[in-house]
Amino acid sequence: TIAFLGLLIEYICIVSLPGYGEGTKVGNIFQITMLCVRHPPIYNTWRLVFNLVPKILNVVVLLVLFMVFSSWVFWWIFIVAPPGASMNIFDTIDTSYYHLMEFLTKNNFPDLMMPFMDENSLSSMIFFAFIFVAVFILLNMVIGVVFWHYQRQNSKLQKTLNAMNQRNIETAFGLL
Repeated sequence: TIAFLGLLIEYICIVSLPGYGEGTKVGNIFQITMLCVRHPPIYNTWRLVFNLVPKILNVVVLLVLFMVFSSWVFWWIFIVAPPGASMNIFDTIDTSYYHLMEFLTKNNFPDLMMPFMDENSLSSMIFFAFIFVAVFILLNMVIGVVFWHYQRQNSKLQKTLNAMNQRNIETAFGLL
């Protein structure tokens, strides 16, 4: 905890005092990195997160491939802008991918769906199918895999800490 307080005070000095950290462009990043490495709870959390990345990579790749495929489908179906739309939001696959990610992560129904729905009301079925597959199947699968692996890693760490604690207690009572 003393190292944490020292780093915190040094970070406050760098930020608040003029000229304290001049000459180093990476000073703030270095200080934050040292805080994350030296403070055990933060370090253990980051270690858990970095150990999770290879285990969940296949599910994240599946989600990205679904988004690329969906952006290609939306580009292919809605390549022509409906009349009355200010711009075509599916004119390239890149913009299609961007707008579908925006559609997936925000409440963006009116901006994306309404111009196409005014042209043909059946086009809303494509949007609803995309939302159903992306939100109710793929994102739930990603969250489930992340939670399962995190819980499994956390229980392994807890067992290791409990065994170490038990060994230390036995050693302490052996010395008495």
